[in-house]
Amino acid sequence: MEFKNYLKNIKNKIEHSTEYTLRTDFENLLNNIKPKKTIKIIQESKKTEKQTFGKPDFYVTQNDLEIGWIETKPYKDSLDKYIETEQLKRYLSVIPNLLFTNYRDFILFRDGEQVLNSTLIMKGEKNLQKANVEKTKQLIDEFFDARFQLIKKPEKLSKILAKHAKFLRKEFTIIINNNIDNWFRKKLLGLYELFKTTLIENLTKDEYIDAYTQTVVYGLFLAGLNADTKQINKYNFTKFIPKSLNIFHEVFNILQLSNIPESVEWIIDKMLMVLNNINYKELQDELSFIKPSSTDLDKEDPYIYFYENLIKEYDKTIKFDKGVFYTPVSVVKFIVSSVGDILRNDFNKIGYSDENITMLDFATGTGTFLLETYKESLKEVDKSLQSKFIKERLLKNFFGFEYLIAPYAVAHIKLIQFLKENNYKFLQNDRIPIYLTDTLDDTSYKEVGLFPYLSEEGKIANRIKMEDKIQIIIGNPPYSNYSKNKKLYIKSLIADYKKGLENEKNIRNLNDDYIKFIRFAQAKIEGQKYNYKQNKNLFSGEIKGAGKGIVGIITNNSYLNGITHRRMRESLLNTFDKIYIINLHGNSNRQEGDKNVFDIKVGVSIVIFVKLEKSLKRKKVYYFSTLENKLISREEKFNFLNNNNIDTIEWTELNPKLPNFWFIYKDLKNEKNYKKAIKITEIFEKYGSASETGYDSLLIDFNKTNLIERIKYTLKNKEKEIIDKYNIKKKMSNWNLKKHQKAEYNDDKIIPIQYRVFDKRWIFYDNKVLARSRFVIMKHIINKKNIALIFKRQMQNKNFKNAFATETIIERSFLESGFGGAYIAPLYVYENDKKTPNFTNSFSLFIKKQYEKKPEPEQIFSYLYSILYSKTYRRKYNEFLKSDFPKIFFTKNEEIFYKLSELGKELIQNHLLKINYKPNILPKLHGEGNFKLENINFIEKENKLYINKKQYFDKITDKIWNYQIGNYKILQKYLNYRKKKELNFYELNHIKKVILSISKTMELQNKIDKLCFDWI
Repeated sequence: MEFKNYLKNIKNKIEHSTEYTLRTDFENLLNNIKPKKTIKIIQESKKTEKQTFGKPDFYVTQNDLEIGWIETKPYKDSLDKYIETEQLKRYLSVIPNLLFTNYRDFILFRDGEQVLNSTLIMKGEKNLQKANVEKTKQLIDEFFDARFQLIKKPEKLSKILAKHAKFLRKEFTIIINNNIDNWFRKKLLGLYELFKTTLIENLTKDEYIDAYTQTVVYGLFLAGLNADTKQINKYNFTKFIPKSLNIFHEVFNILQLSNIPESVEWIIDKMLMVLNNINYKELQDELSFIKPSSTDLDKEDPYIYFYENLIKEYDKTIKFDKGVFYTPVSVVKFIVSSVGDILRNDFNKIGYSDENITMLDFATGTGTFLLETYKESLKEVDKSLQSKFIKERLLKNFFGFEYLIAPYAVAHIKLIQFLKENNYKFLQNDRIPIYLTDTLDDTSYKEVGLFPYLSEEGKIANRIKMEDKIQIIIGNPPYSNYSKNKKLYIKSLIADYKKGLENEKNIRNLNDDYIKFIRFAQAKIEGQKYNYKQNKNLFSGEIKGAGKGIVGIITNNSYLNGITHRRMRESLLNTFDKIYIINLHGNSNRQEGDKNVFDIKVGVSIVIFVKLEKSLKRKKVYYFSTLENKLISREEKFNFLNNNNIDTIEWTELNPKLPNFWFIYKDLKNEKNYKKAIKITEIFEKYGSASETGYDSLLIDFNKTNLIERIKYTLKNKEKEIIDKYNIKKKMSNWNLKKHQKAEYNDDKIIPIQYRVFDKRWIFYDNKVLARSRFVIMKHIINKKNIALIFKRQMQNKNFKNAFATETIIERSFLESGFGGAYIAPLYVYENDKKTPNFTNSFSLFIKKQYEKKPEPEQIFSYLYSILYSKTYRRKYNEFLKSDFPKIFFTKNEEIFYKLSELGKELIQNHLLKINYKPNILPKLHGEGNFKLENINFIEKENKLYINKKQYFDKITDKIWNYQIGNYKILQKYLNYRKKKELNFYELNHIKKVILSISKTMELQNKIDKLCFDWI
C-alpha cells in the first residue's frame, strides 16, 4: 500500500520534476516503511555552494548513531550517468551504507561496492509490478538493517578516520583555492598566514591544508577520548579538549562559525557520529600503557600503530616526504637508558630525575622518546612523590619540538593518557611541554590578536631554543637530502661543516635535514653565536648552551664515512669528549645485505655524543658495527639492543685523524703505500659530473625516431594534450614542463648517450631542458673524436668496480643509482678547434720524468684503464677506493708500462664493442619463438640464459651472468630495461657481443694481474 500511495503522490509531478521536487514524497515513503520508530530520516537543504559537491540529500540515524546516507538524482535521469562521477566516488569513500536513487531506480552500496539494485517504477507503466515492489522493499529494508558494531579497535578507527580526513582535505582545498568571499575562507587563509609567520615560512597551501585537516581529525578524536561516555557534538566538543591545548581551540574556533560551509559541516557531523559510535572503555583498554606485558616491545606504545595506520590510509606519501617513520622501541629504550647510564657514570647524577636536568626531544614526532624518558624517570621516584615530580619536573623541564601538526597532536594525546594512567590529575593550566615549532628556525614570533595562543606557543619554543640551557637532547630527526629547511639561520650554522670544502664539486649532502638537526644539537649543548646577512641587513644571535651535556640520536649514517662530511666529523670531535657509535647499517642502496631497523633504503646508526664539564685532552670515539658482528636481521639487532647497554658492548676504539676523521673502522694497513699513487683528479685537468635529465623517460629513448616525435610534440602542443598523450608529470625534482617548452627543436640536439654500461640510447640534449647538462665537460665529447674515462668518488659496492670507457656522453647514474653520480674525464679537450691532451701540467711533468720513451696520450689512458681493472689493485686498496677518487700507481718498469697499456687498450676496445668478433666464438641464440623478453631465466647448470620459455643463449657461465660494473649486473640490467619488449636483430647480436666482452674482460683482468700483482 505504501508504494502505491508513493506512486500516486508523485505521478503528476514527474513531468516537470527536479532533483528536489520528489524529496518529501520519498521521505514520507521511507518513514512509512522504516522498521523502527526510533529511526530518524533527515532531509538536507538544497545544495547552494557552487564550489563544492555539498553533502548527500538524506541521512538516517538511530539513537543519534549513523545508519546510512541517501543521494538522490532527477527522476528523468538514468543512474548510470552518475556512477563514475567524482561526486559519487567521494561519497562512497566515506559512506559505508549509501542508497542511491532517482526515485524510481535504486542501488545499494556497501563499503563502496554495489550489493543490490532494483527498479520500482518502469517507464511508461501506470501500475507497480509486485515483483518490483518486493525487490525494492527488500533493498530498502537492507539499507535500514545496517547495524555497525561499536568500534573497539584502534586499527579500525584509524582507517575510518583516515577516509573522512581525505574527504575533508579535498573540501578544504576547494574552498581555499576558490576566490569566494566568505568568513570561513578568510579565517582559513588568516590561519595559513599565521602558520607561515610563526611556524614554517615556506609552508605551501597544500601542506597547510594537510596540517589543518589532521588537526581537526585528531582534535575530534581527543575530544571523544576525554568525553568518556558523554556524547559529543559540534557545539560541545571543544570543552572536552584540555584547556592547555589552546592551539586546538583556536583551530576549532573556525569550525564554529555560523557560516561554515555545508560541505564541511556534514563531514564533521559524520565524524562526530563515528566518534559517538565507539566503545571507549574497550578502545582505551587497547590504547592503555598498563596492560599485560608483551614479548613485542613495540606493543608498549599502542599509539604508534594508531598513528601509523591512519597516516598509511590517509596519505602514505607523507611517510616519505616528511620522514614520518616511528622509531622502534628497542632503539628508543637503548638510547634513553644509555643516556641515563652516562648521567650516572660521567656526570654523577641519579639519572633523569636529578635536580636541574633539562631535556629536549628536538624532533618529537608522536612522543616516543619522551614517553620512554617519562618511564625511566618515574622508576627513579618514590610512588608517593610521582605526582609531585610530574608537576614540578616532567611538565616543566622535559620539552619537545614538532612542526607537523598530526604527530604533535598524537604526542599530546599519548603522554596525557600515560600520565593519567600513572594517577596524575591534570589541573587547568597543566600541559605537556611539546611545542609546535620548527627546530631549525630562529624567527622571532609576532603577536597576532586573532590567534594569541599560537603566537604564545612560538614565543615559548623560541625561548627554549635560544635561551634555556638544555643538558640532554634526544630524538630521531628527519632525513631528507632535498631539505626544505633553507633558513639563513641554519645555513649559517651548517657553514662550519663546509669550511675547507671550497674545491668540492658537490656538497649537497651536507644540507640533509638530519645534519642540520645534529648541528643544532651541537650548538645547543656547547653554546653558539651566529650571524647572517639578509637583504643587506646583518642579523646576529646566540644559542645559549649548558657547556656540557649529552646528545642521543638515531640518524642516517652517511656522515660516518662520507668524504664531504670530514669537516663535520672534525667539528663534532672538537665539541664532544666521548662519542659512542652503533652502526646499524641496513643500506640497501649499497647492497649491504642486512635488514634495516626502519623501512628505508639508507643505512642508520645510533650515536651518543657526550660533552663533559672538564674536557678530555684525548677525545674518545667508540665504534660497534652490527654488520661486522654478523647481526643481519632486524630481530637480531633489536635483541642486541635489548640485551646490552653502553657498558656491556665490546667497543672498538677509533682514532679519527687528519684528513678525514673517519667515524667507522677502516683497515688502513696499506695507507702508506696508497699515498704514493696519483689521484685521478690530479691526472686530468678537466673532469666533472655526468649529465642528468631530470626526466629520463621523456628525454631519452631506445629509438631515435620515437624520441624525435615525442620531443616535437611536447614542444609545440598544449600542456593538457601532452599529459594526456604521454601521461607525463608537469614537474619532477629538477625538471618542469614550462621550462621544457621554452626549448627549440633542432636535429643536432638528438645525440647518442651511453645510458648504462653497454646500453647506448638517444637523448634530446638541450641546456634549457636538462636538469644538469654538464656542457662544460660534455662539449669536449659531443660530435668530437674522443674517449673518456668514467669513474666514481664513492661506492655502494663492498668491492671496487667503478670504471668504464665511453666515446659519447653519459648519464649520472651510469655506474649506480642513488649514491652519488658518475664522473667523466675526456682524454682530449677541444678549445677553438684545437685538440690537446687533458692532463695537468704536474702529471705531464711526472710522465716525462718517469719514462724515457714518452708515451702517447692514448697509451697513458689505456694504462690507467688496466690498473683500474687489476684485481690485486681492487682488493688491496678497496678500503681507500670506497671513499675517494681512485689513485693510480705507475710502474717504474717501462716494459711493464707498455704491456699494461696494450692490455688496457684491448680492454677498452672490448668495452666499446669495437672488436670484430668471429661468428664461431659468439654465443648462439637457440629455439623458435617471438624474440620477446617475457621470462628472463638463467640456468647455471646448463650455462643457458632464457629470454622466454622457448629461446635461450648458450655459453653463459655464472661468472658472466653475475659480472658487475658499477652497481649493476651487466646482462641482467640490460635485459630488465627491455622486459616485455620484442628484441630486434641488432639487440640480439648486441647481447651476444656483450656476453663475449664480459668473458674477454675477465681473461684480460687475469693477464693484467700477472703483470702487476708483485709491485702494485
